[in-house]
Amino acid sequence: MEIEIGKTGLGLAMQDDFEERIECPYCGGTAWIAFVAAEVLEETYICKMHPNDWEKETDDPGRWIHDSCAVAVYICRKCLKPVAEMDQA
Repeated sequence: MEIEIGKTGLGLAMQDDFEERIECPYCGGTAWIAFVAAEVLEETYICKMHPNDWEKETDDPGRWIHDSCAVAVYICRKCLKPVAEMDQA
């Protein structure tokens, strides 16, 4: 896992770069980037932690990521709640 603090981590996204600021879904304020964590050459990926069985008939069907991922964590400047965005390879 590679972790970068602040703007330096925006490019760790698996597809398009993460944004520096996003809208807070809790209060509508602006959440600023805190850090980004990205899976890089891991032996065990998060995608292998739980089944991706949303189309199957199971007791607890649900979606799960299917590939390596990167997660950007933001903190809202208005309400101080953490906000996260994730993308996958």
